[in-house]
Amino acid sequence: MRIFFDIETAPQNDPATVDYIRSTLRPPAQMKLQTTIEKWWRDDAPIALDTALQRAGLAPETGQIISIAASGDEPRQVFAHCRKPDEPEAELIAEFFDTVEAWQAAEAAKLPPCASAWPMDPVYPIGHNAGEFDLPYLWKRGRILGVPTPDWLPAPGTRPGKYFNDTMTTWSGPGGRVSLDRLCTLLGVPSPKSSMSGADVGTAWLAGRYAEIQEYNLRDVVATAAVWHRLQGASA
Repeated sequence: MRIFFDIETAPQNDPATVDYIRSTLRPPAQMKLQTTIEKWWRDDAPIALDTALQRAGLAPETGQIISIAASGDEPRQVFAHCRKPDEPEAELIAEFFDTVEAWQAAEAAKLPPCASAWPMDPVYPIGHNAGEFDLPYLWKRGRILGVPTPDWLPAPGTRPGKYFNDTMTTWSGPGGRVSLDRLCTLLGVPSPKSSMSGADVGTAWLAGRYAEIQEYNLRDVVATAAVWHRLQGASA
């Protein structure tokens, strides 16, 4: 059973995370004079800290999942939820896992009650940059928060192919990169980035624009599914 999915993330802003990020700051390696290093700590370190805090959402160790969207092959198989800051991240992740498991159970219920009908196809996640970002991020946040991860969620380092697939890798090859926006443009698929991009999500979340983030998250999924079908040779 294929599912197309996408996550949106934001930095953690608790004091422990901020202190940890601050502790990782270092002056540029080429700085050797003590006076230059002291000047960097005084003038440039606050800017470096602000930049690092803004990028903290990109790492599961210093970020958090704020929204998840997914769709299956059936029209009724749609999931989209942007949580509010007072809603636990663990509950969002568990809700997503439970929803996909329910989709699979419903598909299994359609099979004839005989041994020859089994096993049914496992859940097969498909995303854009899923191998490097979405899947390992989801796996690690689940481990950090103590959320049991389902068998279909591959561990970090798993290559696309057997257990999941990635539209970015399908297009660009291992190690290659192409944005979803660019790939949509090339393939004639409506881009989900017209009113928001991933860089805007953290600020929008703090501003309480939850419905807007949820809609954007789901547009990413719709675009990823359309791109995937185009890459398989289907018409848009």
